[in-house]
Amino acid sequence: MKTPRWPLLALCPALCLAACVPTGRVSSNGSDDPDADGDVLVIDLPADARAPDARMSDETPDGGAPDGAPPEPEPPAPPEPEPEPPNPPEPEPEPEAPAPEPVPDPEPPEPEPPADPCVEIMCVANATCADGDCVCLPGFVLDGEACVAPPRSPLELRTEAEVCARWQADRVTVPEAWRAVQGGGECDPGDIAAAARQNALRRTNLYRWLAGAEPVIIDDSLLEQQQACAAIQAAAGRLNHQPGPNAPCYTDAGARGAGSSNLAGGGRLGVAESVDLYIGDQGVGSLGHRRWVINPAAQTTAFGWKAQFSCMYSFSGGRRHAVEIMAWPPPGPVPVDIPRGDFSVQLYGVNPGADFTIAVGIDGAPPAPVAANRLQEGFGGRGATYAFSPGEVFVAGRAVEVVLDGLADGEPRRWTTRFVSCR
Repeated sequence: MKTPRWPLLALCPALCLAACVPTGRVSSNGSDDPDADGDVLVIDLPADARAPDARMSDETPDGGAPDGAPPEPEPPAPPEPEPEPPNPPEPEPEPEAPAPEPVPDPEPPEPEPPADPCVEIMCVANATCADGDCVCLPGFVLDGEACVAPPRSPLELRTEAEVCARWQADRVTVPEAWRAVQGGGECDPGDIAAAARQNALRRTNLYRWLAGAEPVIIDDSLLEQQQACAAIQAAAGRLNHQPGPNAPCYTDAGARGAGSSNLAGGGRLGVAESVDLYIGDQGVGSLGHRRWVINPAAQTTAFGWKAQFSCMYSFSGGRRHAVEIMAWPPPGPVPVDIPRGDFSVQLYGVNPGADFTIAVGIDGAPPAPVAANRLQEGFGGRGATYAFSPGEVFVAGRAVEVVLDGLADGEPRRWTTRFVSCR
């Protein structure tokens, strides 16, 4: 009986083939016949390489079962792992719903306007309701419970006839009648007729009356220095408020007169006509001559005259007065033939605020702001003084309204000058 062929290779599936070869030998089942059946490759494993309970049978040197015994069943193959169930297919993403179109917020309802606090309020004449209170209309002031026109300047209450009568009476011509007192030399100060001085005083007080200032009188103690002042001006042929000792015909009295006087000279100028020049003050930026003539605090003056040069003392003061605003031309009817020049206002009883303005309205037109220059202080008062030009207004029958606004006390001041013909 042939020995079954049990390939021993099955015993080494977990061993490296190279490790088995060195100890193996070729066996031909005890025969050297190359044709003998059952050639096998016998592998002689080292003792330490055999499994503990693996033993070779004496009858079966190749490790097979003995003849007639059933072969040992092959160990059952380990169960193959069940295949993992396939992952369920991922659900297809649902299509995104289109974003809703924006809907504009409904406009909030307009709030109901607050109740008018003036609905049930009745105001007196010349007043209107504002925020629930009655206030006087512009141009009116509260007098008790009534809104009335503000008291007018006394100057505006004058009549045209009254003004023209005064104008014609006080504007006359009187010769100066200069006469020598020191031999008639070049430096003789001389003297003038008293009537000429009175005529100049009348002219001065005419302008002060028109402006609302009290009259002044002549201080006889000043006549000598005023004549000496005129002699210095005439000898030099020009005007000089501060003549030095080297000036022709210099005297201390003449220098005192020159330093405290309005000065005028030239042409056929008379002492009274010099007052006209001072009031017009054309070409003089400070308007200082005019301001001295109508200074409401002045009490006295004096005149000197020689050879068409005039000295008018101007440093008088100390009179208490109630003038709030000295304006030229003044409120009320004013002769159209007054000396012409810029308008001016000098503040005595009120102060200008930060937003002070001067507005002018001509012949009833609404007043509109005009450019006003603030002048140098002094010249008959420390209050703020402004000059402005409303244009060509020296026309008989023309009315010029002047409004000062932005004063420190908050109350505007206004007046109207009416030019009249007194010829």
